[in-house]
Amino acid sequence: MVGPYTQNSGEFKLNYAVSGSSKLNAGIGYTRRVQSGNEGSVSGVTGELGYNRQLTGKTSLNVQLIRAVNSYVASGGSEIDTTASVGLVWQATYKVGVNLDGSYTRSAFVGQAIPNSVANGRVDRSKAATLSVKYQALRRLQLRGYLKSQSRSSAVNEFDYNDTIIGVEVKWHWREM
Repeated sequence: MVGPYTQNSGEFKLNYAVSGSSKLNAGIGYTRRVQSGNEGSVSGVTGELGYNRQLTGKTSLNVQLIRAVNSYVASGGSEIDTTASVGLVWQATYKVGVNLDGSYTRSAFVGQAIPNSVANGRVDRSKAATLSVKYQALRRLQLRGYLKSQSRSSAVNEFDYNDTIIGVEVKWHWREM
């Protein structure tokens, strides 16, 4: 573990309905993260830009760009992530919905000492695509099948991976939805 940190963020957000079928959301801010011992401390402009469009009565499109300061999962160090994503939703009937999502993330690690790892100058590029189908079988029972493909290429070869996940999710709600 890298150690404790303090993170302060401020952001100005704007949500705007362009028309009855289009919405725009934007945010610009600043984040300052200070690691103990000043290793991996980072500060910079953060924000998001998103667009949602209802294409038809059953189909919508969502596009989003995000820049954020996050924690590196493996050790708690700092990383700056820049993500572009696009999603398409088709609500075929009130019981059946299909989602197709894709994303690309560039993660830059900020000169920190990650125990048992190399992080100085490390940049990762991750891609993910997901297809999921939801089925509302009963009022309280929802089924979801999904297929997810994800990969990462890193400046440090040992962190490269390719993966495919196939899954089924069953949700039972005690209260009516």
